[in-house]
Amino acid sequence: MQQLVAAARCRDRLALSGRQVTAANVQDLLHIACNKSDPTAASQLLVFLQQPRVGMGHVQLLEQLTPSLLQQLLCTAVERQHCTVVEQLLRLPGILQLQPAQVAAVIQAALLPVRSVVLRAALCKPPLTRLLDAESCEGCISMSMLANSASVAHNGVVLLCCSPVARALEPAAVERLLRVALSNGGDASKGYYSHILVLPLVGLPGAQALPPSSVARLLREALLCVLHPLSRLESFTLLLTLPAASAMDMASLAGVLEATLQDGAYPAALTMFDQLTTLQLLDAATISSMLSIIVQQSCSICCALGDDPDADADGDLVADVPLIAKLCGLPAASLLEPEPLIKLALQLRALRVLPFLCRQLQLSFSSLTLLLQDAAQHKECGSLKALLSSPAALQLSKESVAQLLDSTVGQAAEDGAAAALLQLPAAQQLEVGAVAALLDTAVRQQQCNVLQQLVQLPGATQLSAQQLADLLKHALARQLDSAVEQLIKLPQAMQLELHFVAEQLTAALELGASCDCVEAMCSLLVADQARQQLLTSAALDAFLQLAMHMQRLRPVAALLCTPAAEQQLSTQRVQELLLHATQQHNDNSVEILSHLEAAADISADGVEQIINAAIRVGCCGMLMDLCELAGAATLPAAAVCRLLRAALNVQWTEGLDLLAAHLPGADKVPAGSVHALLESAIRQLDGEAAVYLLRLRGAQLLEPHMVLQLLQLALQLRLREPLGQLCGLDAARRLTAGQVEETLQLALRRRACADQAAVLLLLDLPGTQQLSSSSACTLLQMAASSGARQAVVRLCRTPAAQHIGPQAAAAVLRMAGVEQLDWQAVAALCGLPGAQQLPSSDVLSMLRAVLRKDSYAMSSGAAAMAQQLLQLPAAAAIPADELTEVLQLGSHMAQRNMSGDMMQQLFGLHAAALRRPRA
Repeated sequence: MQQLVAAARCRDRLALSGRQVTAANVQDLLHIACNKSDPTAASQLLVFLQQPRVGMGHVQLLEQLTPSLLQQLLCTAVERQHCTVVEQLLRLPGILQLQPAQVAAVIQAALLPVRSVVLRAALCKPPLTRLLDAESCEGCISMSMLANSASVAHNGVVLLCCSPVARALEPAAVERLLRVALSNGGDASKGYYSHILVLPLVGLPGAQALPPSSVARLLREALLCVLHPLSRLESFTLLLTLPAASAMDMASLAGVLEATLQDGAYPAALTMFDQLTTLQLLDAATISSMLSIIVQQSCSICCALGDDPDADADGDLVADVPLIAKLCGLPAASLLEPEPLIKLALQLRALRVLPFLCRQLQLSFSSLTLLLQDAAQHKECGSLKALLSSPAALQLSKESVAQLLDSTVGQAAEDGAAAALLQLPAAQQLEVGAVAALLDTAVRQQQCNVLQQLVQLPGATQLSAQQLADLLKHALARQLDSAVEQLIKLPQAMQLELHFVAEQLTAALELGASCDCVEAMCSLLVADQARQQLLTSAALDAFLQLAMHMQRLRPVAALLCTPAAEQQLSTQRVQELLLHATQQHNDNSVEILSHLEAAADISADGVEQIINAAIRVGCCGMLMDLCELAGAATLPAAAVCRLLRAALNVQWTEGLDLLAAHLPGADKVPAGSVHALLESAIRQLDGEAAVYLLRLRGAQLLEPHMVLQLLQLALQLRLREPLGQLCGLDAARRLTAGQVEETLQLALRRRACADQAAVLLLLDLPGTQQLSSSSACTLLQMAASSGARQAVVRLCRTPAAQHIGPQAAAAVLRMAGVEQLDWQAVAALCGLPGAQQLPSSDVLSMLRAVLRKDSYAMSSGAAAMAQQLLQLPAAAAIPADELTEVLQLGSHMAQRNMSGDMMQQLFGLHAAALRRPRA
């Protein structure tokens, strides 16, 4: 505001004394105004001076402003960031007299990062840019690229490149600018990248006219100067779009490509192949040289990658593989000598690229054979595996494959080469002797992956039973569980003698073999009916005893399905097995054992012990199987009670439900035991378990005092689930009125259930109909104070409520008014005989209390209370002067959403009172 006032005063003074103002005065005023932090004074001054006046005095003063003064004013306005003042100064006629150096100074002042985008846009366009020459334009663009802000640099370059002077720059000047962009925009730490500076420059006509030698130099400089990988690739790609890139001679082209490979910029090299068709003319010597560079750098790439999957997040390093494919796909690549390149890769152990070289280059079979023999002789399994990627490997004979396998399978640390050899067609023709020897070596060297492939060869199916037995024995002794599983799958396994399989099963159990290994041995032992018949009860008992000791009963479950198990296992052994299987959570074995004939003879004590173990484990499936045992049906009530208690102690509600539903002895549990179980369940807040227990027959035999104690305990703990069934018991219906009243008071006092469900359940008991009037009054007051609306309605229907006197009814109604009960509860209270006998003074006091209660809006409860009070007989006896006060309160309430019906009732009562004769 102060600046506006000062500007207005300056303008008025100039208007009054315009003829006396000199050019020096105007210059001084403009200097002072532009230096102000607020642009208002300078803007107002320039507007005033540009207005037409008599004699054109002020305009002549503006025309006398020198170019140097205009430069100073513009630079000052730019420094102060007065955008409006800058735009006004640019409209002055003297702007066209500025020299290129002066224009460049103004534009460069606007290219600093602290300047606004609007200011920069105003200066980097006509009329200023038309005044630049080539040298000053190049300097401005270079100055813009030196800014340490990506957005400022990019914005300045884009704006300046749109000028006619920039589009007329010579190719040499554009080349210099591109070098500046690559050298100054390539450092990622500065916050921007070179490609966003190169993009507007390559669109200039001078860039399109660059000679091939300049483009080659710029491409090399992009590789050398730009540090950020993505920016380097983008800058390189933009430079490749220039027309001269396709016109480079083969020497320059090969030099740039070699530079990309030496620098490890493989994505840039791939981009060259995608954009430059002239690369198809590379000769074989150049291609071989490029491939040699990739092979030599492969080792350093492997070191850079290491075991870190994120080490090459940009994908620069692993792009060497597709680059090999590009080079080998060139026409002259068919003239290459592959052997020197592959030998170089073998010498440098460039195992990552060696398989791709072997697949792309046409290596002869003789050369491959020599290389494979050399690799096998020097135990270079990695090199051997890579060499097998060559198409010539498919021509290897079975003798060569066997010889190579013999060398590689023996190397315990390497199994990839052996796996690659076994994939060859000749491996399928190996003789049984060779396969047996290889299997034995694989077992001794513990190469289970190789063994898995060896057993799939045709020669493996021709092994003799003795050879297979020796392999199994050696594999089991070395605890090669997966090897045992693979060997057992061979057809010859069915020819193994039964006692040998039994010995190996015993050894597997003693050695703690895996469950899959033991299960495979068991399946072989009882593979067909003949073998099952040969299995004796003594052998079976020994297996099962050992399996229990080693906690391996689950994998030997197949033995339980044999005739020996079904007919010859003793009851004691089955009981021990069942107990062990249950403790180990072996539900499959429990299911099988529980259906054996001997399981039916397990005593009740034995069954109780096993079921106890199942409860500790917590498995419903096992518990169901155990409850179906014959001994479970003979469990006495005391045993069933102990089992129920055990399930309750571990808080296993599902198990308790199963026991209560499936054990016949559950219906014989006495009432005292059921009461104790119910009390425990309620104290544990396990309402679901209490509901299951209330389904027992013994629950129907509970005494009234037991039910009373359980009800009150559940109410105290606010446990809702068992209340419905407890109130449905015969004993609950025999509770006395005093007991029901005591329980109702507890429910209302504890506010046991917010939805009043507990109170309503208790009000359904027959004892409620025998309450005294004093008890009903007490309960009504408690229900009203608790806000239990439904309970109030139900209590009003009891016989005792009909005998409540007026004084008691008034007390309950006052409590209802305080709690603002709904209209149903209020209507029920007002319908009581005691309420119908209320004196007019009580009705009047309650009306006043209701109408004065709410200060803003009348609630539905208060409105219901007032309407019901007005319908009482005593309301008609209220004196007229008292009703006048009530009407005044009602008129105020009418402004607070009071219903019209209530006001009509008040007017009617008031009119009737006025007609009554005075006493």
